[in-house]
Amino acid sequence: MRAISLLLCTLLVTGCYQQTGTTEADLEAITAVFAEFDAASAAGDANRILALYTDDVVSMPPNALPRVGVAVMRAQMQGFIDQFTSDLTSRVEEVEVSGDLAFAHVSWEQTMTPKDEGDATHEQGKWIVVFKRQADGSWKCWREMWSTYEPTEM
Repeated sequence: MRAISLLLCTLLVTGCYQQTGTTEADLEAITAVFAEFDAASAAGDANRILALYTDDVVSMPPNALPRVGVAVMRAQMQGFIDQFTSDLTSRVEEVEVSGDLAFAHVSWEQTMTPKDEGDATHEQGKWIVVFKRQADGSWKCWREMWSTYEPTEM
């Protein structure tokens, strides 16, 4: 009787926890966010890029203060797009989902070409993104941090 009670309690407790884990659909959806980021960057479309973020995003660029909120990011993003064309390639290395949060470890490389004059700059780096699942089931970037492998000239 004691063994049956223990088994029932165990089943009851484990049934109360939300299932976690990375599904193929989540992996595809999160990978698609990075593909859209690359395409929107190449198109120089700040609105497309910013649509991938939650309104309360916290972005932590290297050697700078955090940027809190998509409105703050808009000014920085548009400034970059006004100055450079970008050829960005993101490669998703790892995705892990737990409930309505997920993280992705991404490696990237980018060539930035000044729109006025000057030589293109090529850099490579790593990117950690924490995603938040939205009410419609989509994933948006909620927190991010990135750095380059080597300091840039910019």
